[in-house]
Amino acid sequence: MKSPLESLLPLKRWEEDEAKNLFATARRDLDMEEERLEALERNFSDLRAKMNFSEKEPVGIDEIKKMNAHMEHLLDLLQHQKKTVAASGKRLDEAAQILAEASKQRKTYETVDAHRRGAERQVQKKKEQKGMDEHAAVRYKKHYAE
Repeated sequence: MKSPLESLLPLKRWEEDEAKNLFATARRDLDMEEERLEALERNFSDLRAKMNFSEKEPVGIDEIKKMNAHMEHLLDLLQHQKKTVAASGKRLDEAAQILAEASKQRKTYETVDAHRRGAERQVQKKKEQKGMDEHAAVRYKKHYAE
């Protein structure tokens, strides 16, 4: 018959595996959001460089208005993406805390289980030793009683 501890240990291992999956997903999400932010920052830098008009090329007002509108749009996207990255970072931190707690619980249950098994082995050894002692006493009595 399984002890309650033996029944809970697989559950704690499963919970830790789920926490690992949650952490990995949060890490992937953060990486993707950071890549998107970097791409937006590159686009913004490229547009900024493009707006440094040289005197050789005449630029119309419509072109300047389009570039300004595009730059404003990119700034809005950058702000939104920075918030998204921050939120993803927060989710990653929360997932890391969940994983740490799940790992801690699993280790605690494994340690308690190991102690329980060690105590059971000690009890079993004592029983075996007692049985061997009784057997030796019976043999001694039989041998010397005759």
